Amino acid sequence: MKVKGFSFPYDLPMMVSTIKQIHAIRRKLRDLTLQELMEESVLSDQPAVTSRHQTEDLVKLYRLISWYYHRVLKENNPCFVRSLILYYHAKSYGLEVQLVIGFCKKDKIEGHAWIILNGEIFCDQESFIQEFTEILSW
Repeated sequence: MKVKGFSFPYDLPMMVSTIKQIHAIRRKLRDLTLQELMEESVLSDQPAVTSRHQTEDLVKLYRLISWYYHRVLKENNPCFVRSLILYYHAKSYGLEVQLVIGFCKKDKIEGHAWIILNGEIFCDQESFIQEFTEILSW
């Protein structure tokens, strides 16, 4: 059965593990610096996970995390945790991925995080990303 691009029961384990990852990362962010978090979570030593639908899986993760943040957690800023999870999964697939954090000044200072997958901005509008000055990247 397909619902909004998700296949049930096939995608259910991915959905449950992603929700667990969201909460694990949110807990770690309270205690670790970004550098420590990235060093702890480096997946380069792990074997690549093989999936015929890697990009499709990453799009599903993007949509699931955004939905969970807005509908369940009632928060409007999922970009950092979402980008970390997408980064980890893309690394585990053996894909070329970069995590980017940027800031811009409008009425106030705003931040955003996104990933670049195989040299292209993933699931964010390029016109939106251009408003931000890149500060950090991994």
